[in-house]
Amino acid sequence: MNAAVVGANGFLGRNLISALLEKKFRVLALYNNNNDRIPEGCTKIPVTRINKIPLITDYLFITIGNHSLDQKKFDAQREFINSILQKVSFQKVIYVSSVAVYGAHSDVIKEESNFNTPSIYGQAKIAEEKLIVQQKNYAIIRFTYLYGAGMDQNSLLPKMCKQAKQNKSIAVYGNGSRKQDYLEVSDAVELLIAAALQEENEIFIGATGTSFSNKEVAEEIAVNIPGTTIELMNEDKAPSFFYDVEKTKTELNWQPRVAFNDGIKKMIEHDLADL
Repeated sequence: MNAAVVGANGFLGRNLISALLEKKFRVLALYNNNNDRIPEGCTKIPVTRINKIPLITDYLFITIGNHSLDQKKFDAQREFINSILQKVSFQKVIYVSSVAVYGAHSDVIKEESNFNTPSIYGQAKIAEEKLIVQQKNYAIIRFTYLYGAGMDQNSLLPKMCKQAKQNKSIAVYGNGSRKQDYLEVSDAVELLIAAALQEENEIFIGATGTSFSNKEVAEEIAVNIPGTTIELMNEDKAPSFFYDVEKTKTELNWQPRVAFNDGIKKMIEHDLADL
């Protein structure tokens, strides 16, 4: 089988490529500016060449997304995705979306939950999803916070780990009760592949179904970096998030396999070894 991965140099993209290669897929790795972290064994293609060579694949995975972009860049990203959909010949597209589409909710979020004033990032993902559902065969995964070894070091979990390693202290805002669902990247990758191989056009939530408080996260990091203290400070007005993933588990025969404590330990061992 053939697969093309857009965003191949990114955290999720390169992990997906490694898994696809292990499963004996022939992989086209489409990248924008850099290809230094793309695994060997695939065919690396800059996106600037898609106008010049025919690209044909069974599965097209679109794994790009950066929540820190401004509106103009989100618009450009949507146009880029549209061009990919027009220029690449594929049997099915699998699109990486985000639970940010839902905005803030006080209750448990399901696939059919309404969009409650999402952020600019969430609005951008909604607009991009509209391009995907126009395709003949598709799957959309709305992911929660993805983490794992080699992730963006400016994200929340790596920052907390670095604080613990360097300062022996982790700053947690408010009383630490705000909760989030964290999905380890290898589980996210298996979910993407499962969604590709199922036949129906569906939207799924990519999460574990279990949310941890910021204080619990800090405590887990402290277990792996002995001597770390936790400092509660200021206020945290951000909402908590909880997800119902029964549809994802049942229809895709998928279960998250990496326990949060194991994922945190692996990330600390990999990313903080030189600190």
